[in-house]
Amino acid sequence: MSSEVVKAVFLGVFLSVFFAVNLANAIKILLSSERRSKISREAFRGDHTRSIQLSIAAFGTLAFFTEAVTYCFCVFFGSCGWLTEWTIDVHTGLSICSEAIGFAFVIFGCAIFLWSVLERGRRVNLNRLVTWGAFRYVRHPSYVGYFLMFAGFVLLLRNPIALLPLVAVPGYVGLAVFEEQLLVEEFGDSYVKYQKRTGRFIPKLRSAHTDAYAAVQTS
Repeated sequence: MSSEVVKAVFLGVFLSVFFAVNLANAIKILLSSERRSKISREAFRGDHTRSIQLSIAAFGTLAFFTEAVTYCFCVFFGSCGWLTEWTIDVHTGLSICSEAIGFAFVIFGCAIFLWSVLERGRRVNLNRLVTWGAFRYVRHPSYVGYFLMFAGFVLLLRNPIALLPLVAVPGYVGLAVFEEQLLVEEFGDSYVKYQKRTGRFIPKLRSAHTDAYAAVQTS
């Protein structure tokens, strides 16, 4: 089995699990009678800057999944020559290392994203601030998951086309800042304290006191 087929199978399984978990969680939330979070589409209406950030994030994310599905399709049907021609050739050893790191990034990113989705779905009443699970370590684990998946895709394919999803990163960063402003308005001092003890995208060093506080929040 060629390396291209292995990568395609891996991405196919990853995409299937990703969409299945997200679909199940979306249905669970839609069927819930609980009030949704203040962060919704209405919050972006009339805000040109946020709409652009949302569009950029959506475009990059759509590009990622479109490229992944297209790549799998081309490999399985034997028509990926136009992709492999653009692959950046490096020393064989470095190529294997790059693919291994890319696999690890995509797996880890997918795991973090799905973890955050499942934790949110565990408490469909989004009136409560979520600080457990993946949110215990960073304030925006789903975005971190996307960043890792985008970077892993580049290393995995070593193709300039794979760089396109990276345009979503500044969009997600801008949205994270905006969402936190809304969360401060909604949860007040609780979210401010959460910001101080938890990194936005990179985990902060945690003390025993911080861990004890987090444990109380999840109980």
